[in-house]
Amino acid sequence: LLRVLGINLDRMRELLTREQRLSQILRTVTDINQLIVREQDVQKLLSEACELLVRGRGYSFAWVGLLEPDNVTLRLIAQSGDDIEPSAFTGRLDDEGDSGLACAINAIRSRSFFRVNPSGEDDPCKVCPRRRKDPNRTGVALPLLRDERVLGTLVVDHTLPNAIFDDEETGILQGLANDLAYALEKIEVDHRLVKYARNQRLLNEITTTALE
Repeated sequence: LLRVLGINLDRMRELLTREQRLSQILRTVTDINQLIVREQDVQKLLSEACELLVRGRGYSFAWVGLLEPDNVTLRLIAQSGDDIEPSAFTGRLDDEGDSGLACAINAIRSRSFFRVNPSGEDDPCKVCPRRRKDPNRTGVALPLLRDERVLGTLVVDHTLPNAIFDDEETGILQGLANDLAYALEKIEVDHRLVKYARNQRLLNEITTTALE
């Protein structure tokens, strides 16, 4: 009975810790969604989102990479949690060799999340700049999706070594990635409309001047 009671208590502690972690992550996601509503600058939006993910103490490192107009080059746009060399976080989707951005590239290619867990020699992340610093790094890469379009990826590393990103936590983070993708698309459309309106005003001024 004592052994069974001890097992049940340990299980309850694990469940309580997990629920507290998920609640903490949900609060962080809520803060980021409030940021999405008011921020119209892509750089500030993504930088502050990464900072909130790390500041919430759920993750040790977070970064966002966006695809260039060629839809092949992935470039780091924002990060938080560690000092890094930005050039190490730039890669190409058509790179068939060992890439330091294997998790991000796999997430974009598959249009689905990609979990990073320590493994053997076949580890696709063995040349990752983060893995060199933390051999026990665990993380998850999530695509930024808008309908048929992939804008980039959000990657977060767990605070605890060898920790597992379960389906529920991964689902919450994918929802956040989708919200960020929506915000990026909206900012792009808004900027396009502002540019169109500016061009129309200029055209009207030129037309009016010509008529006069």
